Amino acid sequence: MEKKKKINKTKIVLIFWCILSVILTCISLPLYLKDKDNVHLRNFLLVSLQLLWNFEMRIIIGPFVMMCHFNPDSKYFTTTKFDKKWHSFLKIKKWVTHAPTFNPKQYDMNNLTIDQIIQNTCKNEISHDLYFLITFVPILFSIYFGNYLMTIIIALIVCQNDVLLISVQRFTRDRLKKLNKRNKRKEATNQ
Repeated sequence: MEKKKKINKTKIVLIFWCILSVILTCISLPLYLKDKDNVHLRNFLLVSLQLLWNFEMRIIIGPFVMMCHFNPDSKYFTTTKFDKKWHSFLKIKKWVTHAPTFNPKQYDMNNLTIDQIIQNTCKNEISHDLYFLITFVPILFSIYFGNYLMTIIIALIVCQNDVLLISVQRFTRDRLKKLNKRNKRKEATNQ
């Protein structure tokens, strides 16, 4: 019997938001240019540009980071006591299996080694670190548009997702590293 292909809802949602951000910007820009004194149109354009920036930059940055190689044993990727307290506070262990994944193949234990999956957690953590930082770049749009508070609120809402996904990567990598050490010790004793 043929296995049904599972639909990646995360990918569909992100593609939807990318397309929507382009459409909103295409609608809001001409409206704003027609009536630059209208505060509502200016705010509409500002929100549209901020969404466009956040989703389109993810499309650009992600593939570049995935081409890089990182040392999972470096201090940057080492789980700290603060991380463990943070993971406990978030109760990650209860919901980590339900976390959204853009590319589930990056965590497929049937087709990848544990070392490869650990490397993917590093790449995805760096991606989300960069996404977190670029989320605040649209505040510069406020220099022209003037609504700093709205821009900051939107940036904070968007970056919450990245904080959670960074936490998931760190939590998962720590557990995979422990599993990998156990497996390597077993292999060494069996030889």
